[in-house]
Amino acid sequence: EIPSILAGVDAWLMDNLFTSVAIEVCEANDDFKEFGCDAILCPIETWNEEGRQKTASAPCEVCPYNMYLGKTTCIPSIEDVDALERKVLEELYEATAGPNWRRQTNWM
Repeated sequence: EIPSILAGVDAWLMDNLFTSVAIEVCEANDDFKEFGCDAILCPIETWNEEGRQKTASAPCEVCPYNMYLGKTTCIPSIEDVDALERKVLEELYEATAGPNWRRQTNWM
């Protein structure tokens, strides 16, 4: 949770692993009256290029696989999540000399 002590602090919070925001943080934002807590971070299962709603013409859009607040990209399907995770594992394997590992089976 983003704690209430951060109320009024102008900080970049998007693309982290936040799952909740203290209401005091939302209420301290100038745009709260118009956009609610979306003015701080887009809700879970949504996204926006800014990670939050700053204008009426750029709301937080539905994205069912975003599991955290303030996402700036949308992963459109669970298959894309699986593909992304596999890609990261492959990159890790290559970056850490995977072909030279003693045990390199059944981990990916």
